[in-house]
Amino acid sequence: MERHGVPKVETMSYAVEMINRRSDILPNVTLGYEIRNDCREEDTTLWTTLTLADPCGDNTFQRHCPLHSRFNISDKENNTVVGIIGPGSSATSVFVARAAAIYEVPTVAYSASSDELSDINRFPYFFRTVPPDRFQARVMIDLLLRYDWEYIALYFSTDSYGSNGAKQIRSLAHENGICIAINTPIPNVAETNEWDDIVSNLKTSPLISVVVLFSISVPANALIEAISDGNLGRRLTFIGSDDLSGNNIIDAGYGYMLHGSLFVVPHSHPNTEFRQYWKDLEDSNITTSPWYQEFADYWKDRHGCVSMASCLFPPVSESTVINGVLAMAHALDATIAESCHASHSSCNATLSGELLKDNLFKVSFQTADGIFAFDANGDTSGKYDIWNLQKHDGKYIFQEIGQWNDSCFSNFEDIQWGPAEGANNETPISVCRETCKPGFISEPLEKRCCYGCRNCPSDSIVINETVCQKCPFKQWPDTNFTQCEPLTPDYLDWDEPAIVIVILFSCMGIMLTMLVGVEFIIHRERPLIKATSRELSVIIMCGLLLSFMTPFVIAAPPSYASCKISEIFMAFSFLLVFGPTSLKVIRIFRIFRGGKKLASRLKLISPAAQMRLLAGLISVQILISILSIFLSPSKPHYVEANLLKGSLNLYCRYGYGFVASMMYNFMLIVACCFFAFRTRKVPSNYNESRFIAISVYSTLIVFLSAVPVYFTATSVLYKVTTISTVLILNGYLTLVLLFLPKIYAVKFVGSDVNVESWRVAGAVNSTQMGNSNSVATGVDNTVAIDDSNSVNTNGAENRVAAAPQ
Repeated sequence: MERHGVPKVETMSYAVEMINRRSDILPNVTLGYEIRNDCREEDTTLWTTLTLADPCGDNTFQRHCPLHSRFNISDKENNTVVGIIGPGSSATSVFVARAAAIYEVPTVAYSASSDELSDINRFPYFFRTVPPDRFQARVMIDLLLRYDWEYIALYFSTDSYGSNGAKQIRSLAHENGICIAINTPIPNVAETNEWDDIVSNLKTSPLISVVVLFSISVPANALIEAISDGNLGRRLTFIGSDDLSGNNIIDAGYGYMLHGSLFVVPHSHPNTEFRQYWKDLEDSNITTSPWYQEFADYWKDRHGCVSMASCLFPPVSESTVINGVLAMAHALDATIAESCHASHSSCNATLSGELLKDNLFKVSFQTADGIFAFDANGDTSGKYDIWNLQKHDGKYIFQEIGQWNDSCFSNFEDIQWGPAEGANNETPISVCRETCKPGFISEPLEKRCCYGCRNCPSDSIVINETVCQKCPFKQWPDTNFTQCEPLTPDYLDWDEPAIVIVILFSCMGIMLTMLVGVEFIIHRERPLIKATSRELSVIIMCGLLLSFMTPFVIAAPPSYASCKISEIFMAFSFLLVFGPTSLKVIRIFRIFRGGKKLASRLKLISPAAQMRLLAGLISVQILISILSIFLSPSKPHYVEANLLKGSLNLYCRYGYGFVASMMYNFMLIVACCFFAFRTRKVPSNYNESRFIAISVYSTLIVFLSAVPVYFTATSVLYKVTTISTVLILNGYLTLVLLFLPKIYAVKFVGSDVNVESWRVAGAVNSTQMGNSNSVATGVDNTVAIDDSNSVNTNGAENRVAAAPQ
């Protein structure tokens, strides 16, 4: 006998006697009962059901139950079997329901939950007080989802209960993305090698830590024993169906194996009256079950208590049995009332199984859990208790930890996951999925249901951990790679060492240019200063100031205004430096070439003429800049290469107008180079052209090497520092080569020497000018042509201003 069967026997007895004591149901009618055990065997169940409808003799009983004695049933012929309460399992209920249908005897099962039994066409006389397994399967799936268990093993018994329950589990698992890595039926009797294969499969799937067990107790116990003997080497958490929630698991010594496991049990509200009745049974001497005393001795020994009143109440789910008896009683009451026209006292009613069945469908009565009723399939609604196998004071017990109703859990608390109370009580993990960092997606591996991680492109976000989605243009993933955010423009930080150096040299250049300008003003009447074309020199110094100021504009945050200003500053800084310089070197070239070949006075070499020519050069640049503003303006733009790295680096992308300006300035630089080269053989005293040549050559080299870098560099810092370096180097080269020697000569070399003027007698013919001789004013003298005079190659008066070098 199953240990939990005895409490159910007493529950049945209590429920029938309770009905007999009531006057509102079946007045003047006494219910009797006959309680039999189906031994969880299909043949025994079928035989038992048939003998209820067609009693058999003692010989038949003895053949089927040789180890048991048959209790005498008095006055059997005068009692009618009008209904059956039970049996307990789904597998045996199938046979009871089929046989009962043949004899038109309604059956109300108290724990048979297989979905197969919901087929009203096959089992028209079958009812049950527990919800069908489709609800129990839903509870199990919800438990898996609650704890993120997505990689599991499923074992089920081969009977109707296990097969149909497993079918529901597989369907719901597929819908919810839960992988059943192992899906194995377990027979009641299996060979040793079959159990070895089962354990071997578990061993080769080390990431499975949760097992769903939808089975009756006999094959389930065999499975647990095989796993225990197989030394799996890791802890498993079982989710067991309601048939496994009995004490036989604990009694079999498997508490340590299932410690922390969860069991889904149809909800049964505690019946206070019955529980008090149960406590009083031991002393009342009114027990019905002949096995009560045997059970009482076992229960007290197991729980270490001296009386049943002080012991833990057994997990009997008494409400399902009581509700079955109440449902049958209400249906009988209605049937008798219809047959006897509401009179129960003098009516010898003929009970129709068909009419009784119809009244069972109409049953409705109040219970502690609400209104009890059957639906069109003879089922009841789904409400479940969740039990947890726990260990307290060295003993394993089932502890209710919560409820489930309509896909909602409630009152979840005090779960023990094992292996021992208070130790390692962490929620198990049962997944075959690598935990992916932000920016990674899960990808299937070769092993079934297992997933690894793959990195998404840097400009993509992760959708549902499975899809890399590219962010829209000018957007970038956030730190968690869950959504795209607009990129914020990055500007140059003036704390960058390169920018600090550029600004430092720019400031030094500005100060040096201003000092040179002051010296030129102070010594503006000195012949050497006058001989350098003072007006053009002033314009050059303005260009130098502009060159040193332009890096400040270039390093500023790019905007339409700053880009246009930087374009204008660069264009005019080169123009104001190389425009006057080119005029100066061309003037020198023309003078010495004119001295050889021309007989007339040279034109356009006076200061006023030079300034008019410079004004013309500047006008061209102004026109180019105006056209650039309207036709191809410079504007802020992002570095596309950096945009692919998540940085919106803005720089000034100069338009075609800027290119035209630079080409114009480049032509001036080339002209300087050309004429500086042509004047390389002038008398050494006229060596300003050589300084110009060195300055222009150096600038041209820097210009040609740096400008391509600006347009190809992917770093805004490189772009800014490169173009700023060109401007700064040009400024320093011009200062050092064109101005500082003159300031040095004026201040430190012969500053107190009186400059002599003389007339050169006679005509200066081309032969004399062609020789590499200079006017004798001393051994180391530099001679420059005065601003106000020119060489007259026709024998006119010539004036040469000389100053010591």
